[in-house]
Amino acid sequence: MIELDDETLMQFYELDASLLEEYDANIPMMNVTTQEYSVFKVKDIKDAETVKNAIDKRAEAVQKSFEQYLPDQYENAKNYYVEANGKYLVFVIHQDSEK
Repeated sequence: MIELDDETLMQFYELDASLLEEYDANIPMMNVTTQEYSVFKVKDIKDAETVKNAIDKRAEAVQKSFEQYLPDQYENAKNYYVEANGKYLVFVIHQDSEK
């Protein structure tokens, strides 16, 4: 896994890190798996929707990149998990994301 910094967070999520109090965002090192996870804590609760939208866009981008490439990974990407709880948002793409 590759841990994203502020610059790569913008590149992969189109998300400005200045909205976040803290985050831990990770993507696969190689483009042969869709498994990734990220946890975001927004500074202001009003920005939670912006982060949620960025997560959804990221999930769509992952789906698109695997749609014709690796069908099993495409299915994983379609069944991503996202949850918001207060200032925290969690995003997971994994074959067992329902768990």
